[in-house]
Amino acid sequence: MPADEASLEALLHEWQELAAGDRKAILRRLPAARRLEFQRLIAASATDHAITHARRYRGYSTWLARLLADCEVGGAEGERLKPALLVALADAHELASGSTAAQPAPASAQELARALLQRVRDAL
Repeated sequence: MPADEASLEALLHEWQELAAGDRKAILRRLPAARRLEFQRLIAASATDHAITHARRYRGYSTWLARLLADCEVGGAEGERLKPALLVALADAHELASGSTAAQPAPASAQELARALLQRVRDAL
């Protein structure tokens, strides 16, 4: 990844970490042309991330895919969850994606949900 893209990704990550009120205040202070340019940049980045996540979390609901992705990068949604639940989500995704060689991946969303619930119960 070129340096410009890396710094842009870092900037966008910092932007997402800001509180909603802070983001709104910053946008209000920008001149209209700059605000529009910045919002287009944010939208393009969100689209790129959505495509990547759609490939990675194929077969999951949009909500679950977004939550898993947010947990992986330590985003705001992931921070609201208890650590035990984060571990359970990551483990269940790993099982479902076949990343773990020791256990076969669940064949259905229902089995994924069962695995997730079992891991949450074990963690509590």
